[in-house]
Amino acid sequence: MLAQYIAESALLEGNKNKCIERMREICNREFEEQMKNLQTILGVNERSALTILAEIGSEVNAFPSAKHLVSWCGFNPRNDESNKKIKSNKITHGNRFVRIASVQCAWAASRTKKCYFSKFYAFHTQVRKKFKLKVVVAVARKVLVCIWHILKLNVPYKDFDPERSVEVDCTQLA
Repeated sequence: MLAQYIAESALLEGNKNKCIERMREICNREFEEQMKNLQTILGVNERSALTILAEIGSEVNAFPSAKHLVSWCGFNPRNDESNKKIKSNKITHGNRFVRIASVQCAWAASRTKKCYFSKFYAFHTQVRKKFKLKVVVAVARKVLVCIWHILKLNVPYKDFDPERSVEVDCTQLA
């Protein structure tokens, strides 16, 4: 029986590898630019980009804003409150495949040196003493917002640096 289980496991592993290779061929042929742009996000590798493109698609016109994509993936916090008593603050249900991929990307991005996601993660876990898993969900939400903007504008990811950001003076615009 052990030999049968090993043979069945090898067959399933082979089928999985064939499916992944076929997905890779299709994405590289049809969505080559989107794949390259998604992989510029820190923490997103080829496999994650394949999963994201397979679930969301290359056109994000179905989502009018990044908030809609975040909500569709289930990263909105619940609002179960009655008489100023919070009953639940877990994330909502949504597309589990994109949610799993974006959380894995968030873990990788939070451990990348000198990037916005790692600075955000370090600040909230060390300075504000937040629970690590909740901060990773917040980083995953930020990764999804980046994904929406990258697919919408068809541009590569550019890391946010608060020192380089330009503040616009609204009094000069009037």
